[in-house]
Amino acid sequence: MEPVVGKGEDFHIRREHIQEILNEYEQLAYAYIKNIKEGGKPFRFYHFNVDIYKGPCLYKRIAACGAGTEYLAVTPEGDFYPCHQFVGKHEFIIGNLDTGIKNDALCERFRKTSILTKEECRDCWAKLYCSGGCHANSYYASGDIMKPEELFCAMQKKRLECAIMIEAYQQLDE
Repeated sequence: MEPVVGKGEDFHIRREHIQEILNEYEQLAYAYIKNIKEGGKPFRFYHFNVDIYKGPCLYKRIAACGAGTEYLAVTPEGDFYPCHQFVGKHEFIIGNLDTGIKNDALCERFRKTSILTKEECRDCWAKLYCSGGCHANSYYASGDIMKPEELFCAMQKKRLECAIMIEAYQQLDE
């Protein structure tokens, strides 16, 4: 299950929701630990399944989002976009089936977008686990793929804190 980040729609998370979401993540982590203690049927929550010792490979730690670099979206009209979430935003067309990739400048911008180039990520303790987040979320929240979505950052940090808490419990319990 994933909260819907973005901006402008009634179903998007807003600043006034964030504290409740963070509290719920923490309650879920405590339920996770309680379940372990009581030997209950295991359940998994994707965002708590973090290898805090190794994490993702170095390449994915620097830029996990593959938009414009590892994949692209193709519309029925044959237009290429860096990601399915950009389809319909004409400024993000990078090419077409008939012409190939033509917007090299935009492709290069996506290639260079990482935790090393995102100012907000440089000093963040969680950067090597979230890897700067989703470029589309950043764009739709701030208008810039280089500016991580603030609410995403808060949720990601809380998820990592919870994952660390669960791992600490498991290590101490052994």
